This record gives sequence, C-alpha cells and structure tokens, in this order.
Amino acid sequence: MDEKDATRLDDLQYKGLFLYQRRDLPCFSQDSVLLSHFADTRHGERAVDIGAGTGVIAVLNGARTGAQFTCIERNAALCALLKKSIAHNGLRDISVCEMDWRDAPDVLGHARFGAALCNPPYFNDSSPSPDAARALARSGEGAMQGAVSSAAALLKEGGRLYLSCPVMRLADAICALRANRLEPKRLQLIANKPRQAPHLALIKARKGGKPALILAPVLCLTDETGQPSAEYNAIYHIPNDKSDEEETL
Repeated sequence: MDEKDATRLDDLQYKGLFLYQRRDLPCFSQDSVLLSHFADTRHGERAVDIGAGTGVIAVLNGARTGAQFTCIERNAALCALLKKSIAHNGLRDISVCEMDWRDAPDVLGHARFGAALCNPPYFNDSSPSPDAARALARSGEGAMQGAVSSAAALLKEGGRLYLSCPVMRLADAICALRANRLEPKRLQLIANKPRQAPHLALIKARKGGKPALILAPVLCLTDETGQPSAEYNAIYHIPNDKSDEEETL
C-alpha cells in the first residue's frame, strides 16, 4: 500500500483538533481516549507520554488541561505522523522524541517530569500479531514492567503516573508499580455495559506516595438501553441531546 494512500486525517471532535493516522500502522484506541480523560494533569506542568504512538493522549490531555508534553515513541513512522499532527494543529506544547522508553531517563534526565501517562503493551509474546508494527505496540516480554520502571525514573518525587491495563493484568500492574515506588492512589474500572464485568483498569500512582487507594465508581460506556452513557458522551464531548431537549421544555 502506498504510504500516501494509507494516511488519513481524523477529526478528534474536540477544540478543532485533528490527528494523522495510517491504516498500515497502529491507530489509537478507546483505551487511550479514556486514559487522557482520566489523567488530572495541570496547566503548565511538564508531562511525558511513554509509548505515545500517534500522540492522541498528549494532544487531547494537553488541550484539556494545558500540560506541556514530551512524547516518547520508538517507531519512526508514528513519530513522523505525530509531528505532522502537531504542525497541522499549531501545537506549541508538544515535542517528540524518537527513542526506546528504556533510554528515555538517561537521554531526557531523571526526575524531570511531574506527570507521566502510559497505555503500555498488554500481552506477552506467546501469540504475536503478524503485523510487525502492531506486534511491537501490543506485545513484548516485560513491556509493562519496563514502561513503569522508565516512568518512575522520569518522574519527580511526588510525581504521578497514569496507567491503563486490562483487568486481567491488574495484579501485574500493581506489583510493577510498587516495585518502582509508585503507590496506587486511584483506580477506576471500565465496563462496556451495566452489570457486565469490567475489562479495563485506569490507575493513578504517586512516586513515593503513602498507601491509600481510592476506588472510583465503575465507568459504564453504555446505559441500560445500549446507548452511549452520559459519562461516555462527556468524555467524547458529545452533546446530550435528551438533556438539551428537556432544558428547552
């Protein structure tokens, strides 16, 4: 497939932002959108997106909170797309570093950032994708532990890591966090519909924090009727037509 034909410009439907993606490369997932909304970064804060991919987390979270992002991504083609997105949107508070996250602390500096966000590879190498780029994005022996370790080195004391993982890997994630002095402080589980078992976990951890975990209400992406929930619409900035109609009555 010709690279030009594979490239598309997607409307993020938020503040007029767009994102370049390619059909032959990993595209951003719903997990990344949920994580970008979960992370309570601060205006002007230096944040790092570890394994940034197309950069949707940095673009959405930075636009919402005003945090300044450094994106770390080792896939050269994804870095090129992210740079195009930054230029297209006229973003000044996002920079791109093409490197392996394991090298980031030595290159960028230890204890430099106030916040880190990561939607890391989930699976081991037992059944890798036949697509090399997607296999790199979604698998790798010890990838979650490596991402957490790099985040811990990059964060200042008291800095926060925002991490997503499948519920089936939640124990692994918490073990990796505590092994790197990142104490889980807030946990939110995501379910597709009410009364369905959650499939995704979003975790906020603090470097050097004291044990005290808050469990947030489960976020259901659809309501009892199967329609997008009010929480889902808020995350995706979709107007609640029903509420709007009621207000006009």
